[in-house]
Amino acid sequence: MPMSRKTLLERLMASEGPVKQVLKPIDLVALMSPYLVGREDEALVAVALNNGNVVGIKMLTTGNDIFTIVCVRQILRWVLTRRRPAQAFALAHCHPSGSTEPSEMDWTVTRVVHAGAEAIGLAFVDHLVVGRSGDWKSMACDQRWPYDVVKSTYFTG
Repeated sequence: MPMSRKTLLERLMASEGPVKQVLKPIDLVALMSPYLVGREDEALVAVALNNGNVVGIKMLTTGNDIFTIVCVRQILRWVLTRRRPAQAFALAHCHPSGSTEPSEMDWTVTRVVHAGAEAIGLAFVDHLVVGRSGDWKSMACDQRWPYDVVKSTYFTG
């Protein structure tokens, strides 16, 4: 029986040693877009990082064609309970409409997730919006991303 793309990615992430290093937004897109491109519902994916090395990736939620529920506690618990330690993470979600423009709700969720991460010492390095066809936008590269410390320790767009 052929292995699904999701199963293959999860097995790769479970292997010993860093799977991939994240240096810029396109690195995150390469990791996360297989979970998101072409979906007819919104979904949220997280990547856990340690010194820029990927230590885990997981689809956290799926929703309907206009939204998905985002639970900050669920995101942070997943990052903190990795078998391999993580000091940072990134999120990506898809817009089935095809738009890569972050909504006001996307910005609100990003601010709330950042506040939770900051409170427990984790770096929230990016939140990507992926369109149905694979186009994408890095919210960390947007002027509205207010976290200068993240910009200085993550990457430049």
